Amino acid sequence: MAPARPIVMTTDPLITGIIAWMRNQYYQIQEAKKSQGGWEVWAQLELLFALGPSAQQMQAGVTLVREEPRIWVTNNGNNFTNEIIDFWRTFPNPNNQGTMSHWGIELKCRTARETNQTFRNRVLADFTKVSQVRGNNRNPATMYSVSMTDNQADLNDYGVWNNVYYTTITAPVQPNAGPIYLIWMQT
Repeated sequence: MAPARPIVMTTDPLITGIIAWMRNQYYQIQEAKKSQGGWEVWAQLELLFALGPSAQQMQAGVTLVREEPRIWVTNNGNNFTNEIIDFWRTFPNPNNQGTMSHWGIELKCRTARETNQTFRNRVLADFTKVSQVRGNNRNPATMYSVSMTDNQADLNDYGVWNNVYYTTITAPVQPNAGPIYLIWMQT
């Protein structure tokens, strides 16, 4: 089974934006992840504001929405089902005037009650989901599966997925409540 590969620094603007948010929100994340009901919705809302477009970008047509429906259709047996993606960003394509580019994110945050296997299964399901994107006239699209956990064991066993990376977020100042890991896969 392939483990996630450590990355100390990345130039991907989306991932660096998420890392910056995690560093700025380190202590809030430490408290939120104790929630028995999970902290994924809180993280989604916080990231929506952190990654959202500036006023100047909005004037240029950049948008970021949460829980965008009908991005793609997957074949579930004989039935086709519409999927919802956690984040969908649209921006003018600099290489082709008049068209739009996109990126999408599926986010997973490990809950306090979740086992390693349950969390890993949810992450692997997202890997499959984002790798099967059909553009629906919205291409080009770059898709990400992004996961947050505080359990180092969650960095292992990603099966056939060999393009999985992680970075470690630690406390900006004392006290250190332990590391938080950001795991991602990009298609």
